[in-house]
Amino acid sequence: MNRSGFTLVEIIMVIILMGVLGIIGTIGLNSAVSSDRGMYERQLQSAIRYAQNYAMSHFTYTAVVFSPSGSSPSCALGSSGAAYSGYAVCACNGASNNSSLQPLVNPLAQTADNFYVTMNYGINYSVQGQGFTANYIAFNSQGEPGTFSSNGNPCLSKGAKGGAVFQPYGNNADTPPISLSFGVSPSQLTFYIYPVTGLVSYSGSL
Repeated sequence: MNRSGFTLVEIIMVIILMGVLGIIGTIGLNSAVSSDRGMYERQLQSAIRYAQNYAMSHFTYTAVVFSPSGSSPSCALGSSGAAYSGYAVCACNGASNNSSLQPLVNPLAQTADNFYVTMNYGINYSVQGQGFTANYIAFNSQGEPGTFSSNGNPCLSKGAKGGAVFQPYGNNADTPPISLSFGVSPSQLTFYIYPVTGLVSYSGSL
């Protein structure tokens, strides 16, 4: 009588092999998430610098507008959220400077594309600063980071009804910088945006 089946040793070997493959897969996924997190951090730093340079070179307002987790990036200004998962780079670039904030074209894209970025792997980040309650970081033509006094249209001519007044972040260089953190402690990646100069740096102090 011929009986076919697995021996106890074979079953144990299969279980061990599946465990090893599972560990390798988990390490690979964690490595991919960590790598992407670093990529997104550098990409956001570049976007912030680009927005600041655009504001100064075009004598206009720009804003890096953060989108809450689960929503699509847009140029809609609002209050702060608990966590963000994307952003848009926007500017007052209408011919009459009375239009609303519009997305800038991504200069790094191979084809003309709006500067919208959405995170993968469920990567979120948070933005914190002294009294900072906006879902965006704006820049004026001097390159100063800040926000607007209301949710009105910052692109309207100064004093126009429905307009918003730019307010620089912090009263002086001693104001703590705005921090942007990716991931979960203790493996967070954090960089800072300093008041007045808008300097982007990995360090929490100058």
